[in-house]
Amino acid sequence: MGKLQISFDGWRINTIEEMTELGDELKEALDELDDNRKASIIDKFDTVACSFNFIKSVWVDGVENFSNLDKSPEVPLLGEYDE
Repeated sequence: MGKLQISFDGWRINTIEEMTELGDELKEALDELDDNRKASIIDKFDTVACSFNFIKSVWVDGVENFSNLDKSPEVPLLGEYDE
């Protein structure tokens, strides 16, 4: 039986792109919701987005497909926060 190989770099890049697309779709849909529901969805999305933004900064030195993606794009958050 052969070894299964996966590119964690590819998975992380694709997931960040997919989360960004989901965020764009949610932005359009949020205008139709009441303020409480809107705030809840933004909070949940941003929590998951922060997790993906963190995981791109995790890497293993010397592992070809699990490198430091710290300089790659992040999932934009939907909420407005003080920096």
